[in-house]
Amino acid sequence: MKYIFGPVPSRRLGRSLGIDPIPSKTCNYQCIYCQLGKTNNFTNTRENFFPKDDIIAEMDKAIKLNKERFDYLTFVGSGEPTLYKDLKDLILQAKKISKKPSKFKKSYNLGIYLHWSRTSSCLSDAFP
Repeated sequence: MKYIFGPVPSRRLGRSLGIDPIPSKTCNYQCIYCQLGKTNNFTNTRENFFPKDDIIAEMDKAIKLNKERFDYLTFVGSGEPTLYKDLKDLILQAKKISKKPSKFKKSYNLGIYLHWSRTSSCLSDAFP
């Protein structure tokens, strides 16, 4: 699979199925402690780096294949997942096809993203 990985063990969460909508090392930070190393694609521009329908199709398949093998869905990204422009659609689709809770990893922009999305009605359904 290209956009979905796992399930992988997590000390805090049990087993997690990862959703990766961002190209490797695409971020708007240059953190010295990042496990991915130096950011190659430094950007603040939110865009759909990969086709949304491809990610959703793969997510649907992975959730069905692993439905009893994971405890959480994790929007993790090989960079900053909140840079994905249609993140709301991915979250809402994940909520439709799985009753498992979702979480973000490396979501430094989430506060800004939630403020922006609530004021623009972008994520009002995903984060009530």
